[in-house]
Amino acid sequence: MTTDTTGAQLADTLRWSRDLSVSVTTLTALPLRPSAGPVRRSAVLGYAPAVGIGLAAACAGVAQAGRWLFPHNAAVSAVLTIAVLALLTRGLHLDGLADTVDGFGAFRDRDRALAIMKQSDIGAFGVVALVLVLLTDVAVTAWNIEANRVWCVAVAIAASRLSMTLCGLRAIPPARAEGLGATVAGSVSLPVAAGWKLLLLLVAALPWAFGHSSPAIRGLAAVAVAAVAGQLLCRLAVRRFGGITGDVLGAVAEVSLAAGLVTTVIR
Repeated sequence: MTTDTTGAQLADTLRWSRDLSVSVTTLTALPLRPSAGPVRRSAVLGYAPAVGIGLAAACAGVAQAGRWLFPHNAAVSAVLTIAVLALLTRGLHLDGLADTVDGFGAFRDRDRALAIMKQSDIGAFGVVALVLVLLTDVAVTAWNIEANRVWCVAVAIAASRLSMTLCGLRAIPPARAEGLGATVAGSVSLPVAAGWKLLLLLVAALPWAFGHSSPAIRGLAAVAVAAVAGQLLCRLAVRRFGGITGDVLGAVAEVSLAAGLVTTVIR
């Protein structure tokens, strides 16, 4: 192996590490320090599914621990699981959900709706959306924990971050000239998005290899439905606001998670 080849491999490794750390610090509460060097615009959403897999593993661990500690009360385990997810993401995606719904609910022009989304307070529409989504997440997570299907919860969490990546496809514009939306809009290529989706579908199907078809089918359905739900919300945001914002990305993650989770309990 030549020195040039070794140097190129090291550069690729450092770039991968730097991009992943940027995505982690943007989408979670983990205070990682990105490696020195230029940050690629595609880093945040391009590695969002990897961040989602990490969040899914952490929440699955909490859910499984809850099954052991509270064997007769799956609701407690579910609340702890969803609470940990909110803590790991600093509640930013929930805040984005509330702001986005307030923007949709404001029967004003586009600029006024965007201004409402930037305000720090939460309106009635946002509160209702938060309550409904969190109740849905907890109820469905409790059902899966009780049915010993923690795997389905983990897959839905990972799939919700894939939905964020799909919002970064090059055909989707930003709603503002500044902010996170402007930074990440159009930063994800179709092959990258397709590659992540294929990987998550393969991961979701893993239980099939061990003779467990039900969680595999439910997981595959969760990935598909979460992606569709996220894209529908993204398209609505483009129509209403003219593009995506950081709040819209958070809303996409939360709506996709709820949709994916609900899919796992359909008989």
